[in-house]
Parts: sequence; C-alpha cells; structure tokens
Amino acid sequence: NTTPEQNLNKSKLIVQNHYSTFFYKSLAANAPTICFCKKDYWKLTTKAAKLYDNLHNAGILFYDSKLAAQKLKEVWPDVTSWWANDKIQNARREFCEEYANRNDNWFSIWIKYLRQIK
Repeated sequence: NTTPEQNLNKSKLIVQNHYSTFFYKSLAANAPTICFCKKDYWKLTTKAAKLYDNLHNAGILFYDSKLAAQKLKEVWPDVTSWWANDKIQNARREFCEEYANRNDNWFSIWIKYLRQIK
C-alpha cells in the first residue's frame, strides 16, 4: 500500500517502458533507472531532443526493448558502480536541471519567480 515514489530509493534498479512523470522523478531522486520507449513518441524541441539523446548515449534511455534488457543484464551485478559513472551522472544531471529540477525550497523559488512577472 505504498506509492511508487515511496519506494524509489529502496529499489536496486527501476525499469520503465515510457518516459513519464515517474521517469523524471526517478532521475531527480538519482535512482538507477533504465527506460525503453518508442523513439519520437513525443514531439521534442531541439534542446529537449539533445538532452534525451544524451540519456540514450549514456545508456539510460533505449529505443529497443531488447537492448534495454541487454543493458539490464550487463549492469545487474553492480548497478551502483554503473549508475555512479560520470557519463551517466552528467547526462542525468543535465536533463534534471532542465526538466526534473528538485529543490527543497521550491515554494520560495516559485514565489520569487512569480513576483518578477510584470
């Protein structure tokens, strides 16, 4: 009787079959994640496409379920080392800075932002 979010950091590896809000949450929580989905499922801006390509090139996002399964088999013995890799973390951080930014002071940040709107 728990939500998936409550189990994010209790899981050894999260595997998802599409990039949804939970995908963003898992990356923001820095939970080891593999996602596979159909390429070009969503229309992306050039900037977004570059960030998704970075996730793909880092081995987080896959457009072929068989390749995702191969990656899972490859990393399973030592998920922690795989996930700590600089290429993975850099792609994850860059993506999160744009689309899954997590900050405990979110309310203050939003208030400051809204006050600047004229």
